[in-house]
Amino acid sequence: MQTLDVLAFIHEESKWTVTTAGLEPSMTASGRMITDTDRMSFVYLIEAGDHYTYLHFDHKDWKALSSISLKPAQVFLTDGKLTIELVNFTEELHSLLHSIEGNDNYGNRFVEETETIFKEFYETLT
Repeated sequence: MQTLDVLAFIHEESKWTVTTAGLEPSMTASGRMITDTDRMSFVYLIEAGDHYTYLHFDHKDWKALSSISLKPAQVFLTDGKLTIELVNFTEELHSLLHSIEGNDNYGNRFVEETETIFKEFYETLT
């Protein structure tokens, strides 16, 4: 399985651009996001032919994800040559955040860190 790591986030007026390295022309956005609790990561699935490439948003990236969760905007992925819109990014992130809150199936550490970093998001729900 191929993985991509986030190198940087760029926030412009109504969009976010995530930079990475190694995009390929065959890669497309799946519109799906999962977690990798062992790696403390949210993972956006990139389709690449008959397999997925995992775009990892590691713990160091969660502050930016928190900002996206509070002010939804389009999210794009680029390596400087190719650009892919990460469709359904905010919706998938919100869905995971709802699922994670208080859910020990994700592991205590992952849940605690999520609830801490995304505290403002959770406060908007009450």
